[in-house]
Amino acid sequence: MENERLRILTMLREGRLTPEQADELLQALEACRPPEPPAAPERPSVPERPPGPGRGFLPDLGATVAQTVAKALSGQRGRANYGRLKLTSGRLARMPDASEYDNYGHLVLAADITPDLLRQKIARFTNYGYVDGPEQLLEVLLDVCEENYGAFGGPDEAEPESAPAP
Repeated sequence: MENERLRILTMLREGRLTPEQADELLQALEACRPPEPPAAPERPSVPERPPGPGRGFLPDLGATVAQTVAKALSGQRGRANYGRLKLTSGRLARMPDASEYDNYGHLVLAADITPDLLRQKIARFTNYGYVDGPEQLLEVLLDVCEENYGAFGGPDEAEPESAPAP
């Protein structure tokens, strides 16, 4: 089953599947999983190693990636953008209240979104990509952004990758 899961995630990464299709396939694969054997007795806990040089960033990044993959495989439903998306008030209104939103691509916030609607619909935001739009909307997302590995910009700012080389 692990090989099938890897194939699904590879097809998602290569763009041969949409995130929704990958989610459906992973859920179907999980439904076919045989019951797990009884749990083994717990082992005594191992004391944590104190952080040393070079141990701060990579373990944190690994934990973040592990949490993201675990959430994706557990079937938790949130919203995510992997490409370029213009988020409008209509799209936002169809989202459940207090949603989680992960941005891996370029998210553009439309001017027709009100700050109150954005606060109502997105309770937690994680950014690995680029977000632009009106300043008041960017401030709302920054308030609920738990992790930011990307960039927030204004509507007149160019995307970092498209800036001309000096």
